Amino acid sequence: MTIAKPKIVVSACLDLQPVRYNGLFVKDDFVIKLKNYCEFITICPELSVNLGVPRDRIIVYKSDDDFRLYQTSKNIDLTDEMRSFSNKFLNSLSGFDGFLLKGKSPSCAIGNALVYKDKEAKVYHAKGRGMFGAEVIKKFPNFPTEDEGRLKNVNIKQNYLIRIFSIANIRESMLKINNIKGLMEFHRENKYLLMAFNQQKLKAMGSLIAKYQKDSDFEETKKTYFDLFVSSLASRTSKGKYLNVLQHIFGYFSDKLNPNERNYFISLTEKYFNNIVDLKTLIEILKIWSYRFEDKYILEQTILSPYPDDLG
Repeated sequence: MTIAKPKIVVSACLDLQPVRYNGLFVKDDFVIKLKNYCEFITICPELSVNLGVPRDRIIVYKSDDDFRLYQTSKNIDLTDEMRSFSNKFLNSLSGFDGFLLKGKSPSCAIGNALVYKDKEAKVYHAKGRGMFGAEVIKKFPNFPTEDEGRLKNVNIKQNYLIRIFSIANIRESMLKINNIKGLMEFHRENKYLLMAFNQQKLKAMGSLIAKYQKDSDFEETKKTYFDLFVSSLASRTSKGKYLNVLQHIFGYFSDKLNPNERNYFISLTEKYFNNIVDLKTLIEILKIWSYRFEDKYILEQTILSPYPDDLG
């Protein structure tokens, strides 16, 4: 199974570019490894609004019902300039699959930037989003957006990888699919992946395909399907949802296994639920049985190989 190459928007400092306020960059081993499998679209919002390197500190503060971006040392409000740049940049994007932004940054953070009650940054308010990060989530709420710190969590990392590689897969596939039969095949291969996220939207996608008529606008059908697919992956998944999918797949092999094999797999699902083993362990066992019993339908399911093994 060929795995598509995601295109993701990445904070330039995570790409080892010396653009941070102090002239340094961030060296993150996972981000470095990820670049081997993705195309990075790099951006530094602070450089893009002409703040330079090195630069004085900027902060986010709450003003009434709004959030402002401010450079205290120079008494400069950067809010309108940053929002203008953010909207222009985000409106120019196309053919991308997600975002990986710098955590804790007053421009890029998606939830852990320090937010103050005053522009002098003397009184702490709460943690929140950076100005650019907030615009990303506002404009592209269904696309995977994470920071490098959150990806230290194995479950968050696996979920992020599944989403960016799956969106890359549908983006590339839609360039090649030119009839309803091709779309049906794509849907069939992604059935269990979609089931792990949102069964209602899985059914809606199936209904969209089933109701297609020869005189329908196929390009419009593809666009609707694409939007449903991406929004499905934005749904909150859980161990329970994944276990439901794994049990469905397990059902294809259960009668062919000996009692010890069945009991062992069931015990592993309990360990997965209790954070003793991870999702990948269970998927690898199902993949082995798919090869052993030569089950082509299961082997073609994208959930068995959602992203390159080397990424963990």
